Amino acid sequence: MKESLMIAVFIIIVFVVLQYIGKNIVMKKMTTSLEEEKYDAFFKTSQSILCFLFVKPYIKESMKLSAYIAQEESEEVKKEIALIENMRIKPQQKLMSISNAFYFFLGKREEASCKQMLDYVKKLGDERTYNNLKIQYDIFILKESKHIDEIKKKLEIAQRNNMPNKDLMVGSLEYLIGLQYSYLNDKKNMMKYFKPALIHCKGTTYEVEMNQVIEKMNENI
Repeated sequence: MKESLMIAVFIIIVFVVLQYIGKNIVMKKMTTSLEEEKYDAFFKTSQSILCFLFVKPYIKESMKLSAYIAQEESEEVKKEIALIENMRIKPQQKLMSISNAFYFFLGKREEASCKQMLDYVKKLGDERTYNNLKIQYDIFILKESKHIDEIKKKLEIAQRNNMPNKDLMVGSLEYLIGLQYSYLNDKKNMMKYFKPALIHCKGTTYEVEMNQVIEKMNENI
C-alpha cells in the first residue's frame, strides 16, 4: 500500500514537472514569434499538439487575437472575438480581449465593428468599462461633442493624481476635449487643449491625429 502511494505521488510529481516545462517551452516559442513578428511560425506553434496539451485555450486564443491585431486582419479579429465571447472563461478575461479589439477597430474607424464590441461589453454587464468605451465611440466615430464637461472633470482628477504614464493619460484627455471643440469649429478652445496634448502625447498616434485635425481646420479658414 505504501509502495503504491509512493508510485502515485511520483507519477503526479512527474506530470506536474512535465506540464510546467512543456508550458514554458511552448509559451516562450509563441511569445518570441510574436515579438519578432514571425506570424507563420507563431500560428504553426499555436496549432501544434504541444500547444493543445500545455497551453490553456484562452491564453492561446488571446495570443492569436494579438497576432491578428498586429497584422491588422479585421475579419480574423472579429472571428477570434466571437470565439472568445463564447468560451467558458471569466468575464474579466472576455472583457480584456474585447476591449483590445474595440481599440483596434476604433483606430481604424470601423463603426460597425466598434458597435459590435460595445454590444459584447454591455452584455457582460461591466457598466464602467462600457461607459468609458462608449464615450470614445461617441467622440471618434459619431463625432459628437456632448462629453466636454465630463472629460474636463476626468482631466482635473488625472492632473492631481500620480499614476504610471500620467503625461499620456493627461494628454489623451486633453486630446478628447480639443477634438470635441474641433467639431464645434471652436479653434481657440481646441488649441487650448491641443497645445499641451501635443507635448504630453509626443511620439504617439494621437500627436499625428491632432496635427491632421489642425491642418484640416486651417484649410477651412
